[in-house]
Amino acid sequence: MPSTPPTIESAFQVIETLRQKPNGMSTLELIELLQIPRSSFFNLMQSLKKLGYVEQHQRRGNYYAGPKLLTWMTATEPLIQEWRYAFEQEAENFPFDESLALAFPLNQDAVIIAHRNSHKRVCMVYTSGQILPSGESAAPPLLSLQPAEIIRLRGYSLFESDDSIEIGMPICRDGTHASAALILGIPHFRYELNYEQNILVSLREMAARISYRLGAGFYAPFQQTSDYRFTNESPLPEEEISQFLNTPLVARLACLTPKGKPHVVPVWQKWDGTAFYVIAWQGSQWAEYLQHHPDVSITIDEPWLPMRRVVARGSAILLKDKDYPGGVIALVKQLQKRYLGSEFRTDPREVWYAFRIEPHTLRGWKGLPIAS
Repeated sequence: MPSTPPTIESAFQVIETLRQKPNGMSTLELIELLQIPRSSFFNLMQSLKKLGYVEQHQRRGNYYAGPKLLTWMTATEPLIQEWRYAFEQEAENFPFDESLALAFPLNQDAVIIAHRNSHKRVCMVYTSGQILPSGESAAPPLLSLQPAEIIRLRGYSLFESDDSIEIGMPICRDGTHASAALILGIPHFRYELNYEQNILVSLREMAARISYRLGAGFYAPFQQTSDYRFTNESPLPEEEISQFLNTPLVARLACLTPKGKPHVVPVWQKWDGTAFYVIAWQGSQWAEYLQHHPDVSITIDEPWLPMRRVVARGSAILLKDKDYPGGVIALVKQLQKRYLGSEFRTDPREVWYAFRIEPHTLRGWKGLPIAS
């Protein structure tokens, strides 16, 4: 029986070694391990990188476990590329000043599958394949089968060491159970007493958006079916309305046809604190309807607890390029980035309609009317 070719033996040796080296290995270390010529080594690593088993973050830098190898290490989630893509896209929408990472459960620990390190001179540094041991990171307790009561009540985890603080927010593919952890790492000297609360809203929104991208119909971490309780309807305070409208929920716009018939259409929306901005694709009939009958109603709501909703009535004004900074195409790109991610490209030659809706009335509620 013929022996296994040296290149195959070397490939398996690289894979088995990098699985145990979260901080990676240098070229010299791997060549010494494999005992093969440099030319053979570089050909082998190039092939493994193309196949996704090895990755290199910097030219001439260390070699790390690649996405396919990490899939072996995190067998609970085979679609690792989908997760990495969702993280990278949303990281573009949330330009945090501190380092971000996405981690999967690995036995009692966690493993980083994607990261975006801060450009600050002093920052937390994460690497793909890095193991986050239990008791040394915010990720493992968040991904535990039985998270601590304080984590379930807060909806996030917090880990503090001598030199840094980590905030972990759950990614819930099914809406309730933590499938992965979104981590924000902050050097201790830059952490302020109110920093946690200021950053939690944005971090939670990013975690929710990644969850939606991966199929979640709602975002309610750690809530069990028995935890769901309809609360009596109550008004949304003004600050909660603004916060709610800044989430990337699709709006429903109601208008009238030239014959006076009602017409409702889902639209992307942007709220600037005083007015809504919406866009219509080329050929959208409702854009013509608004030019005949500018009176509209717009509704944004969530079909899960706490069941918030905002309803506004007002007049739609057709925008020209001079009416919006950068022109209508700038608004189109902003909304596409908000709803689809940063890599979506727009042809500036396409004809788009954009409207500013100035509300005459704007009200918000949460909960449902419940008979006492």
